[in-house]
Amino acid sequence: RNEFYDTMLSQSVRGKKCIDIGFGVGLLSLMAIKHGAISVEAWEMDETRYQIGKHIINALSLNDKIRLNHAKIIANRCRHLSVKVSS
Repeated sequence: RNEFYDTMLSQSVRGKKCIDIGFGVGLLSLMAIKHGAISVEAWEMDETRYQIGKHIINALSLNDKIRLNHAKIIANRCRHLSVKVSS
């Protein structure tokens, strides 16, 4: 499965700004950056994965490329929409 994602991203993200919903530990965001994405705006709902993700981004010095948001921020930004985000 990861090989498929790597192949697809290598063909589609160069020079683009990307979104990663459900960051996990950042595999797809890291692949996007590897294949030339300008930046990734990512979100993670799970607090533990969010903290691990922040650590990974910092450890790899990718703060200027990957911006990781906690899902609670999504709920605050989307209050005016008719979409419900559970926490």
